[in-house]
Amino acid sequence: MKLQNDLIVMAYCNEKGVIEEIIYYNNHTKFLLEIGESIFKKLPMNHGDGERLKAIVDKKEQVVDFVLMVSSGDIEKQRVLHGFPMKQGYIVLIEEEFYYGERSQDSYEEIMKLNSELTNAQREVAKKNEELKRMNEKLEFLAAKDALTGLFNRYALQEKFVEALKRCKRLGIKLSIAMVDFNNFKKVNDEFGHSAGDQLLKDFARLATEQTRTGLDYVFRIGGDEFLFLFENCSKEKTEEIILRIEKKLEQYSRIASLAYGALEIPIEEDPKLDRMLMLADEKMYRNKRKKQQKNKQD
Repeated sequence: MKLQNDLIVMAYCNEKGVIEEIIYYNNHTKFLLEIGESIFKKLPMNHGDGERLKAIVDKKEQVVDFVLMVSSGDIEKQRVLHGFPMKQGYIVLIEEEFYYGERSQDSYEEIMKLNSELTNAQREVAKKNEELKRMNEKLEFLAAKDALTGLFNRYALQEKFVEALKRCKRLGIKLSIAMVDFNNFKKVNDEFGHSAGDQLLKDFARLATEQTRTGLDYVFRIGGDEFLFLFENCSKEKTEEIILRIEKKLEQYSRIASLAYGALEIPIEEDPKLDRMLMLADEKMYRNKRKKQQKNKQD
């Protein structure tokens, strides 16, 4: 007579035998299991079988079956527990077998196939979660970058400023910023077209990257032709030197445009706020811009 199976419960238990998830439950049975219960305490089982089942969890042995209860009625049944060791616990299947005797090979292979499918499904879920994590990290990185220049944008400024401030406080080194704006940028667009203006911004971004230190300095495009430099372990005077060096190299790309800047050393011990520091640097930059405009008029 071929073995007939009626699955009652499929559950996941941790290594202590506590049910953490009910994967399948036959609503027509009165055989009740709940999340949080111990499989050893809930099921009718003799002492020897219970010890052997616990040994499966500890030693990660192969599947072993235990008769839990024999039904009465015209057809002899037995309720059987199958324990399948998993990575951090085990899967248990509780079913009724509609014959009384030795397990058939067909039933064993079906259960092993089910166990393999569950394991593969868990691996696939873990793989998809890892892919999703990498995609989210990539999206966060792209969201922090300016599409035209490839520099960091205003979205990333607050985070980088806080990180640099903490690091400079801890190491006892200086932190400086410089607000930079183009002089005559509109004139470049008007005379040569917006594509020329875009190219000038890209050339500036490349020069700025070349003249700053990877991992210590950051350059942000915060809007239009306005940029912000963040320098660690750098004084205000050194910051101005770097900006002037970039301006000098920019001459080879434009005979019209020049730079206005405002450099500021951050008072790191005063818990400075970024908005306040940007406002001060911006004021310095516009004083520098007006000074250059007056000089050009005199010339």
